[in-house]
Amino acid sequence: FFVPVQADLGEPLAMALAAGSAFRQKLAGLDRELTTITIWTYPDSFAEYRQLKKELYQMGFSVAGRPLEADARIGISSSGSKSSAQ
Repeated sequence: FFVPVQADLGEPLAMALAAGSAFRQKLAGLDRELTTITIWTYPDSFAEYRQLKKELYQMGFSVAGRPLEADARIGISSSGSKSSAQ
């Protein structure tokens, strides 16, 4: 499993959604027809999840959500379930 090795793990949502952000730069290189963005979210972040999901839809991406318990770690594996967008 992955454990954060640095304190700076990304951008706050408002910064990520701003023009020219590192987040938008990463998305610019993705094929919107072939890419589904999976968002893991904790119970205290559902409002931010909805905002991000709406923005990604407007950009032409499919979005899958993975709600997590408050104390759960994000987990992925090659033998895990695939995300499907709604």
